[in-house]
Amino acid sequence: MMTAISMFSSNENILSLCNINNVNISNGLSHNGVTATMRDSRGYLWICTYDGLNQYNGFTVKIYKNTLSENLFNSNRIRCIAEDEYGRLWLGTDEGITVFDYDKYKFYRLSVDNKNEFKSNFNFIIRRIMFDKHRKIMICLSESNSILEYDMNLSLVTNISYPKRLEANDLCAIDANNYLLSSNIGIFCYNTTNKELYKINNDKIKDSSCLRVSRNNNIYISSGSILYDCSHVVDNGILSEIKIHNTFNIGSAIKTFELEDNERIWIGTVNDGVMVYPSDGNSEYQMKLLDYKRISEISFLDNSYCISTFDGGIHFYSFKNEIFKKVDFKGFKFYQVAAYGDGLLAKNNKSLYLYDFRQNKISEFVSVISKELQNNVKSFYVDSLDRLWILTKENRLYSYDKNAKLKEYKDVKLLLLKDDSPQIFYSDPMGNIWLGYIDNLYRISFTSDHEIDEVESIHQC
Repeated sequence: MMTAISMFSSNENILSLCNINNVNISNGLSHNGVTATMRDSRGYLWICTYDGLNQYNGFTVKIYKNTLSENLFNSNRIRCIAEDEYGRLWLGTDEGITVFDYDKYKFYRLSVDNKNEFKSNFNFIIRRIMFDKHRKIMICLSESNSILEYDMNLSLVTNISYPKRLEANDLCAIDANNYLLSSNIGIFCYNTTNKELYKINNDKIKDSSCLRVSRNNNIYISSGSILYDCSHVVDNGILSEIKIHNTFNIGSAIKTFELEDNERIWIGTVNDGVMVYPSDGNSEYQMKLLDYKRISEISFLDNSYCISTFDGGIHFYSFKNEIFKKVDFKGFKFYQVAAYGDGLLAKNNKSLYLYDFRQNKISEFVSVISKELQNNVKSFYVDSLDRLWILTKENRLYSYDKNAKLKEYKDVKLLLLKDDSPQIFYSDPMGNIWLGYIDNLYRISFTSDHEIDEVESIHQC
C-alpha cells in the first residue's frame, strides 16, 4: 500500500514522500531486526539482520543463514556489510568476519589473529567494514578489541589493539591516510601510514555514535542528541585537530544519520523515528517519519530512501513528483520512453536521450554505452533495480547497471528472435527476460553465472 506523507516547517518548505514498500518477515525477510543494507555492483540489495543475510531483487527475498545442515557465517547476527573490488561480500558478525564469494557460492570465515585457521571468536563484534581502494585493503572495525586489516587474499595483515575501555561505534575515511573512529570515550584517528590509533583532543565530543564526511569535506559527528558540524586540520599527513563550527540539538538520542548531497540531513533516532533537516542547520525539521521507531540505518538508493529499523524491517520512501508535468522535447520524436533514475530515458531513430527532472533538461545519454551501440538500439527496458536492458537491431542483448560494467550476452540462441521490435520487454521476479511480438512470445532465462541459459519460444502461431 502506498502512503503519502507531507510535513511543514517554519520556513514553509513542503516535502512529500510516498511510502512505496515495507519489507519485513511477513513478506520474506528472515528477521525484522535490520542492522545494515548495501546495494552491490550487480544491483542486488543485501539486508543484514539479527538472523541471517537477505538478498532482495526488488520482488523477492532469498535468505542465507546458518542451519543444522549448513554453516555459512561466523554468526547469524550480521552487523555490517561491504563489497571488495572482486564483488565479494564482507560481512561483520557478532563473532568475527565472513567473506561471501557470490559468483563461486563460497563462504570464508576469517581468523581474527595471525593464525590461518578459523576458530570461534565469541563476542568479537564487527561494527564497520570499509574497502580502502588506495591500498586494496579491507578495514574491519571491531567493537571492543581492535582494528583489523585484510588483503585481497583474505590474509590478516594488520591488528591494531584498542586502549582500555574503548568501544567503537563507527568509522569513516577523511583522506587516503586518515580514518576517524567514533567511540564511547571520544573521537580517535587511525593513520594507515604509521599504523597508529590516537585520540583527537576535543573534550566537547565524548560518547559518539556516528560520523560522516560531507561533499565539501565537513565532518558531522553525533553525540547523544547533538549533531556537530566540524572541520579538521591535517599536518604532514597526520590529522591533528577537529574544530567545531555549529551544533544543534534535535531533542532525541541519535543512532545514525546520512547526508543527502548537501541538501538534507536524515537523522535516525534511538526510539523516535527519522527527522529530516535542511543542511543549513535550521532548528526546525522539515519532515518526521516512523514515529517511535528504533532506527538502525538510513541509505539512499537512486530515487528512493531506505530506512532500516530494529523491529519493523525496512521502509522504502520516494519523493512525490507532480502527477502531470509539461516537458518540452523541442521537436524530438521519440519511439520509446521509460522511467530511469531521476528522469526519463527516451529513444528516437538516432540515439538514446535522458530527460532530467531536477534540472529540467534533456541531453544525450552519457554512460559507458558507446555512441555506436546507442545508434543501434532496437528496444530497451529498465527493470525494478534500475538496470538498463538493451536489444539491438542484430538481436544482441546487453545489460547496464550504474555500478557495474556494460555486459553483452553472446549466445546464438538470440538469433531465434524476430527482426522487428518487441511490443513487450519485461523482467519477471525470477530474473527472466520476456520479449513479446505480434505472433510470438520469448522467454530468456539465465544461469547462476549470469549467462544465457535458454531462449524459449512460448507460443508459435
